[in-house]
Amino acid sequence: MVSTSFGISRYQRKVGTIQKVFGLLFLLFPIFTCHAQSEWTADYSPEALVYMSAETVTELNGDLSEVRPRIKPTHVAGLAPADYLKKWSCLGYLGPLGAYGPLGILGPLTPLHTEEFFLPFPGFFQAEWLKMLTEFSLEYFEWEKWNDAVLKLFDLSPLKPFFNIGNISFSDWVKKIVQLGGPMSERGPLGKDGPLGASYYNGALFKTNDFAVHLRGLGLWAPLGVLGPLGPLGPLGPLGLIGANPYKKNRDKHGNYLKDGNIVRNIVVEYDTAQSLRRTYELYEHYTEDYAKTLASNDTSFMISGKIEQDEQDIFPIRSSANQLVTFVVVPEFSFGGFTIDIRQKDGRTIAKSMLRAQLGFQPITLEGFINWVQLKVPKDAKLEVVVRINYSTSAVTRRYRLFVTGSSAYLNKTNVTGPHLEHQPF
Repeated sequence: MVSTSFGISRYQRKVGTIQKVFGLLFLLFPIFTCHAQSEWTADYSPEALVYMSAETVTELNGDLSEVRPRIKPTHVAGLAPADYLKKWSCLGYLGPLGAYGPLGILGPLTPLHTEEFFLPFPGFFQAEWLKMLTEFSLEYFEWEKWNDAVLKLFDLSPLKPFFNIGNISFSDWVKKIVQLGGPMSERGPLGKDGPLGASYYNGALFKTNDFAVHLRGLGLWAPLGVLGPLGPLGPLGPLGLIGANPYKKNRDKHGNYLKDGNIVRNIVVEYDTAQSLRRTYELYEHYTEDYAKTLASNDTSFMISGKIEQDEQDIFPIRSSANQLVTFVVVPEFSFGGFTIDIRQKDGRTIAKSMLRAQLGFQPITLEGFINWVQLKVPKDAKLEVVVRINYSTSAVTRRYRLFVTGSSAYLNKTNVTGPHLEHQPF
């Protein structure tokens, strides 16, 4: 009986020890790891307002040990994670945010028929063959003629009676496309199954790809991600000039979209028809520089084409309609132009900045370093100013820039990133 009791007592002690060990490991687990899909918060109190920028990421010097969610080398394809933060990386002048990328002058945001497209080639615009080229593009991208050209090219003439193409306005045609699951429908990039849906927070991709994890809000590569100017909320998506935006054919000289002669800045799209859910997004305008400087009611979804002199600073007011993450990117139109950006309150206090100075690289085709950008948490109704300055230029042509301001909206304003690349805003 004694031996039996002694055996049971030893067994109980072993079980108790095992339980304590597992309990301790459970308590310590969050210290050693931060799951890519956990700890999401939408705190926009003054104490929680932070920002990150090209400057703060550069100051890491490749040390990612304190960045959370943790970046595992085995979960980043190709190079080591720190290599994607070097001056010739995807955040640099030769990356997607640079003059040679889709946001630059050679990308789709520059109409082929404008003189701006030919600025890199002085004197070429007057050439007869280029005049013919622009006339061709104007003809075939005029809405009604473009329809007929596509029908002939792909032999889609049997569909003409169904769509009634050529006899309806662009906005009406967009509505028909929505009914068929087009870009402005729930099946498009703004719908529940697109990158702005629930998969943004818990998609399977983020379990195995830590680069993708940090493409989300406040991540190390966030300006390249869904919430930046390259994503569906930016100028390349359906809300901008080259997407399914039904108002893009009706604009005034300043860049405002018009409906029945009135300025329209928002659009309601289908998000989940089964649940009768819709979302309202800000349209993405392309404003002129002078007009944007005077637009006190401007929102957080627009781009500007501007030019700046050596000692000048361009100041643009904005107002946030929601608690959200806002991304600011200043892209040189030509490779040998460098610009800085800072965000300040109405009283002149700077709350976020990226002032990296461009430098001439070993390769003669461009500058080296990061394109200056900022991403920050902005509370609802905050009124701010965006300040653009030039810090490198080789000629008058290289003083031209494009400013992109892209708000995440209230639908995607949560974050789960911490690290030394985040700076507190002095709101």
